[in-house]
Amino acid sequence: EQLKVGDSEVGNNRVEAMSNEALSDLYSQCIKLATSNKINQKNTWTLKLIDHMDECVLRKDEKGQLNFQKASCTLDASVKIY
Repeated sequence: EQLKVGDSEVGNNRVEAMSNEALSDLYSQCIKLATSNKINQKNTWTLKLIDHMDECVLRKDEKGQLNFQKASCTLDASVKIY
């Protein structure tokens, strides 16, 4: 399936969505590594936060609102992984 971005077509390399529990575990692990400055060349390829960043950032809380603090932490950790 092709996605249309502007005038270009882009291949859809979508990864499967994770369960809430798996996503929470991934988020916690990556944030812990990022805050303790433990993301390095050896473990960066095993961290799948960037693959699931949209799920982390766009997930709404129990009130149906986006959690901007969680989004900020997700972006910060993703930058360190990248």
